[in-house]
Amino acid sequence: SQTPPPPRVTTSINIPVRRQIRYANLKKEYLKSTSTSFRANNIKKRTAYRKTLDEEEMEAAKLERQKRGQEPDWDVILNATAATPLMLVDGYNVIYQWSRLKKWMVKAGQSSGSGNNAGTGIGSSSSGSMQRARDLLVRDLEELHNIKGWRIECVFD
Repeated sequence: SQTPPPPRVTTSINIPVRRQIRYANLKKEYLKSTSTSFRANNIKKRTAYRKTLDEEEMEAAKLERQKRGQEPDWDVILNATAATPLMLVDGYNVIYQWSRLKKWMVKAGQSSGSGNNAGTGIGSSSSGSMQRARDLLVRDLEELHNIKGWRIECVFD
């Protein structure tokens, strides 16, 4: 039950050394392909992490993918189903950026510098011009509310 020694490459036979090496490599590959190794016998089934779908689920997924390419549902995006959007407005910043309203504030600033009660707003047209600018802004915001239906809060600080 003694195993014979493995063949060795030698110069004492009539076959060239390179051919002996080539034959040894071919025999090694042949034995590797025919014999079953330890790992080949113990092949385990891999866990499938991807969910397998039946025909109904595949059809539903296909319809969902088609819907993604369509126009989005803006009521869901803007949350119009729960409550109307709220718009907060800083009144004086809007007045000073909007030329139509800014001219009233400029008039208020010019008229407050003259007169006996300068800067007090009593008896001068400065408070009237400022009030006019605020009223115009509030009126425009009310129109926006009527058009869009948004809740609008205007703050004059």
